[in-house]
Amino acid sequence: MEKLTVHYSMEATTYDEGREKMKMLMDQKRKMHEQRIACVKDGSCFNHYPKSQAATPCVGGFAGDYECLNVDLLSFVSLSDLGYSTPLPGDTPAGNDIWVWHDTVTDDWYAIACTTGGTSFVRITDPLNPVVLGFLYTHTGPAVWRDAKVIGDVAYIVADEADHGMQVFDLTQLRGKNDFTYLEETNFYGRVGNVHNIAANVETKTLFCVGATQAGYDSCRGGLHMIDVSDPLNPVYSGCFADDGYVHDTQCVIYRGPDVAYQGREICFGFNEDTLTIVDVTNRANPTLVSKTGYGQAQYTHQGWLTDDQTIVLLDDELDERNNPGNGNTQTYAWDVRSLESPVLRNVYSSSETAIDHNQYVSQGYTFQSNYEAGLRILWIDQPNFNLIETGFF
Repeated sequence: MEKLTVHYSMEATTYDEGREKMKMLMDQKRKMHEQRIACVKDGSCFNHYPKSQAATPCVGGFAGDYECLNVDLLSFVSLSDLGYSTPLPGDTPAGNDIWVWHDTVTDDWYAIACTTGGTSFVRITDPLNPVVLGFLYTHTGPAVWRDAKVIGDVAYIVADEADHGMQVFDLTQLRGKNDFTYLEETNFYGRVGNVHNIAANVETKTLFCVGATQAGYDSCRGGLHMIDVSDPLNPVYSGCFADDGYVHDTQCVIYRGPDVAYQGREICFGFNEDTLTIVDVTNRANPTLVSKTGYGQAQYTHQGWLTDDQTIVLLDDELDERNNPGNGNTQTYAWDVRSLESPVLRNVYSSSETAIDHNQYVSQGYTFQSNYEAGLRILWIDQPNFNLIETGFF
């Protein structure tokens, strides 16, 4: 644990140095994608397309070829078996995001696996025997970045690709289905073009498209583009927060934390390239900035998540391992947000791994982190000390 607690309030701005770093990051990732494609084709690199395999327990630190701790492999569906068997012109398939749907009518569970060319739907009720049910092709061309979220029984899918908009897919079509077919989008929302990420507040039936930058659309300067899905298959634009420009990712909740001034209000915690930015979006017509806080180690504020009691935000920065002096170990920033107007950076957890962190989600006192090269890391949140303790990985 490093006690690096330098943080400071900042004024909202529609364009900052984070935008330039994002452009650099996207260029680097495209080049990495091209290099991966080239080496897979000529056989000069590690096999990026392993075959599907059956359950393998974690024994002696390995589950088959995979390093592990307290995590068994239940099943593995390869990229080639997800249904994207006919790639779009110019695309070499890759995976890029995943989400889940729980069908409360049948108690079935489904993985929604995004790829460069579209989205695969896999029933995982029996985790030992997943069933690939269908593939929905992208609305436009292939995209390195695709993201999906679920509210109720509908999936909403965006991509950082020109003119893609948001695909709407009725998940109840998967009920009782056992054979594989290619699927069609149920509806389409076209007030945005490219979208880098999408967040969902299930309680308010609201979607938040972020990172939309394409001219000619309601891009909201890349900020919070809000969509009402009270009528699930017919999304309706409901508001915009553009005052702090580009939002890379966000978590929006009905606030039930200790700050009495905001209890019961809808609050978005934004990860805005170089800051933790908190916004009150209760009034869609007039969302307001609650606070914008920078930190001394900021390189590219990527994503984060609240603890269950809404007192701590765990934030990951995508470039700090590479750009800041030090050993390059994965850093996680623990923010005290008991006062929404005055967040305090309490601690920075340093992992034993030298990897770039990318996304994390909190559940039941643990954070589940995905990392480049280091896979899934599971850490218990020691809240009184703003610390993390690794308990498992795969």
